[in-house]
Amino acid sequence: MHKRAFLLILFAALIFLINNLYLGGYLNSIETLSIELMTSPESLTEARITNVEPFKFRVVFQQIIKYTSESINPESAEVFYFTYLSYSLLFYIVSILAYYSLFFTITKDKKTSFFAAVIILLSPFYLMAYSIPVHTREDTLAYSLICFGLVALIKNRYTLLIFIIIIATATRETTMVLPLVILFYPRISLFKRVFPLVLSFIVFIAIRVSLSEGGNNLDNQIDTGFLYNLNHKVSSIAFPIICFHILWAYYFMMVKINTLKIKTTSEWLNLSSLIVLLSVVFTTVLFGRLNEIRLLAIGAPWIMAVILISKERWWIMPGKVFIMTSYLACALIGIIVAVIIKEQEVFLQAKNYYVPYIEWSGIFICYGLIISVGILKLILSYRHEYQKVN
Repeated sequence: MHKRAFLLILFAALIFLINNLYLGGYLNSIETLSIELMTSPESLTEARITNVEPFKFRVVFQQIIKYTSESINPESAEVFYFTYLSYSLLFYIVSILAYYSLFFTITKDKKTSFFAAVIILLSPFYLMAYSIPVHTREDTLAYSLICFGLVALIKNRYTLLIFIIIIATATRETTMVLPLVILFYPRISLFKRVFPLVLSFIVFIAIRVSLSEGGNNLDNQIDTGFLYNLNHKVSSIAFPIICFHILWAYYFMMVKINTLKIKTTSEWLNLSSLIVLLSVVFTTVLFGRLNEIRLLAIGAPWIMAVILISKERWWIMPGKVFIMTSYLACALIGIIVAVIIKEQEVFLQAKNYYVPYIEWSGIFICYGLIISVGILKLILSYRHEYQKVN
């Protein structure tokens, strides 16, 4: 396990470096980071984005960076930049290890868990994490907390789970999908199911009461979210499909809900995955931007978990079905990418941003081909093993 964890750390650091050096990542320099934080290179330490709703309410990540950089040199833009860069790299790596930990907790299979974590690492919302329009900030910390929270829940470490939920809610409000689906978890008492959601709402409200400057910013969030999505239909349709790419097809093939009377963790993962996806899509349509796929990526732990726990059913699916599904999906993605390249102005958010259109299109196509072939081979290998045993 230590060897695989070490390899994941190396792979994650390499992808992080490639993204920011060659794929338009905003952590490439002080200048590009200042654009992301709505400030100027000279006043980078101000990070004006932390004064804007809803970003100001996501306090954990920004406060970690603020207090660390201020303890070294409160006036230095260089110190702030390298602090931001270092924590971004740290949480990027930790999140991949968290995925690996979750997948191993579910499957008890180190090899399968490792390759599942690599698939997440090579997915568009990680490969292009710091490029526009994804531009990840505190999100990798949020992914880490969700994965560790699921591990704590499955292993029945309730005190740790409560602590994680408090930190997660203060990190990003979309992590509240975790206490939401805990309501349906079958292996704990009713009180223990309800309490995490109540607690997360208390944290959510307390942060907004203490930091809000009066007035309701809901209309502005709808303007920048729902109305933006309506006015940018191509990217709002394309990027959610691109987010999980071929995994969408395998997820919908594998997800299975026979009853609402949940008795096992596997049944709960299937049901909760749909609840999470519906919740995240609904809130993103109203208050977020669908082309910012870091928001939809909150559902990644559940999507991959459903695929992994269905491993015993992989051999049942005829190889031809997977071949057809894989390559039809790749063809669809190719068409979508071509439309985005042609209509690239539809999701350009500011003229100062560099948007790596060509890199995006190449990565999408390669990713789809590699993932589809890899998953197909894995399925066929399980079919072969099953036939040998039987």
